[in-house]
Amino acid sequence: MLDFSEQYKSERTLRNKSRVANSRDDEIYIPTKPTASPIDQSKVEEPPLFDKALVTHLEKLSLVRFSDEQAVFNLKQAVRFANQLKLVDTTGVKPLETLLEDVPCPLREDVVEDPMTKAEVLMNAAKTVEDYFVTPSENIPLEELNTLNLPEVEEWDQKEMDKRNLKGSERKKRE
Repeated sequence: MLDFSEQYKSERTLRNKSRVANSRDDEIYIPTKPTASPIDQSKVEEPPLFDKALVTHLEKLSLVRFSDEQAVFNLKQAVRFANQLKLVDTTGVKPLETLLEDVPCPLREDVVEDPMTKAEVLMNAAKTVEDYFVTPSENIPLEELNTLNLPEVEEWDQKEMDKRNLKGSERKKRE
């Protein structure tokens, strides 16, 4: 596991200026410079095998068509990156609540001004039926297009992993 808490303890601290939480425990640790922490790729959970069934399932859920092998490869790399994030030890790191925590957020009075008629509101809708908004139908099955070459995606993925492992072993030799 990567441990970022030690890095932050030695850095300068800032007091949280939040109106909600303003106690002694509300210190934020900010590093003075960015740091890179190499991740041991052997500890990263492998993404699932992207076979035709999984790709079709993901397309139906997301309504995104993976038009070529590069799109599937990019998705697999994103899953691998997300799996790397699981190795980050966030013990002692407080979650970010908002970037604008010290900026006041004024609220306006809730006053009704010149209300719209039902007909005026429905004019904004692309489609209506009997004075109701109509939304698109649920996920419509995608038509099957040309078959993706998924073994090629696996080959690209293996080459990428070999490249990363080579860089990692070179880094260890230098240390």
